[in-house]
Amino acid sequence: MNLIEISISIAICAIIGCLGVVSFKSIRDLQRSAIITQSLQQSLYFAREQAVLRYQNIVISPRHNQWQNGWDIQLDSAHSVLKSFYSQPMEIIFVPFQKSTNVIKIFSDGTSNGYQGHFEYGSTQFVINRGGRGRINNQSPRDIYF
Repeated sequence: MNLIEISISIAICAIIGCLGVVSFKSIRDLQRSAIITQSLQQSLYFAREQAVLRYQNIVISPRHNQWQNGWDIQLDSAHSVLKSFYSQPMEIIFVPFQKSTNVIKIFSDGTSNGYQGHFEYGSTQFVINRGGRGRINNQSPRDIYF
């Protein structure tokens, strides 16, 4: 093999390697979205369970006022943290229905006060309904009636 053949082979390998990196990035982002969805589901289940067991209101609030830092589940009255969830390195945006709040409140009967808002991360939208349950949404959250 001469120098030209070797340089062409290296160039072809570099192009194939770049294509592989791009496809792995999208797989990684999909995996992170799935982990965040699972963490949000677990958080809601835990918060609803604790609200009913303790017969107290529970609040899910962002850690350090940023949802991408994770979130805390705490008693509404005492503000004592029951459990903390740490997020994947991905931007998470909570869009509340009422602009005045940045928390999710679960009442002592396990329900929430109507449409709380939705989370956006990656290409995923996770909606929280009045039953205190969450789900993946493919339509505009303003068009959903629970």
